[in-house]
Amino acid sequence: MDLLELLEVDRERLPRHTEEAMDYCEECWEERGRPTDPQHLAKFLDGALRFCAEAGLRYPKVLLLRLKQLQRGEWPMEAMKGHKGFVRISRRL
Repeated sequence: MDLLELLEVDRERLPRHTEEAMDYCEECWEERGRPTDPQHLAKFLDGALRFCAEAGLRYPKVLLLRLKQLQRGEWPMEAMKGHKGFVRISRRL
């Protein structure tokens, strides 16, 4: 499973101008041990998006969407259901 599969994103639908940032994110995700736990994945995405913004790389908007969904506990991560170590984050109002 790669990062885009985990995030349930179709590579073909990503804008071409975001390829460099996406390549960076995928490489960093691999280097950091391919985090899949929602909390670790959110932390990874936050750091990767901050780096991209500081470096002037245009990242796919869906990465910010997934980060916010993870932080709110709203994204179910269908690709991760049944994965060893998967824990769904839930928020009570």
